[in-house]
Amino acid sequence: MIIESVESCLEEIVEKNEVVLIDTAFSDCKAGLTQELYNCNEELTISSVDMKKKIGQLNYIIGMISKNPHVMTVPEVVAELGVYLKIINGQCDYHRNNIAKKHFKKGRIMQKMDSKTRKYQRIEEHELATLYDLKLYADCVHELVNLLKERTVDVKNNELLEIVKARVKERELKKDYGPRYGRDRSKSKNRLGLDTDERLAVVAYEIASEGKCVAVVSNDFDLNNILSSCLCRTGPLTVPAKGRIRIYGSEMENEAEAEEYKMRFDTALLL
Repeated sequence: MIIESVESCLEEIVEKNEVVLIDTAFSDCKAGLTQELYNCNEELTISSVDMKKKIGQLNYIIGMISKNPHVMTVPEVVAELGVYLKIINGQCDYHRNNIAKKHFKKGRIMQKMDSKTRKYQRIEEHELATLYDLKLYADCVHELVNLLKERTVDVKNNELLEIVKARVKERELKKDYGPRYGRDRSKSKNRLGLDTDERLAVVAYEIASEGKCVAVVSNDFDLNNILSSCLCRTGPLTVPAKGRIRIYGSEMENEAEAEEYKMRFDTALLL
């Protein structure tokens, strides 16, 4: 089930739900930036303006989580964000060393190639500014990881998790690897070996079964597929009678500019 008629800002989602679960792919922490960095090769050409927007969005998210203790996640999301942070830090180191090498080369040819030297100088100034923003962004991701480490909630019923995982395998429900892993998606997902989607679905179900309203914020459509299949009439789970599960996601290409999230799934419509 996909619903696209109800829109909310993140603040509204946090305010009107008793528990909010966030996924790795709910913010800008996803494959898009890492793929863009890999594509840079020898020159850091990503937009400094875009990086500043990403930093602003992450700071907003961190502030929102800090002020609202009912915003949580599962340990697997923290692990995925840790991998993402390692990639960003690795790219910072690579481009810092690359800029240093070009600066050394520029010094050696300065007397012979004045015009090209000036070009190198302009490139370095742009790259250094972008590198500075990239490092600030990495610091924000590090702060987010540390914050979420204190906000994890895990599956209580492992038998229930196995039932959901079996359903996922039987119906081949996990297909949307893009928000997490970008190019060569299936290999990357299998290599990590994390059942993040299934665990988010089960944790949301367990909390809703206690009579609470739960929102899951994610740009990964696999969660929709899993919950829709497991809670359908022929599925292995029954719709919580009192609690409620809703999934919200942003469909904007640049989540740093996203202010509204569309409701994509709602158990209230299954009763």
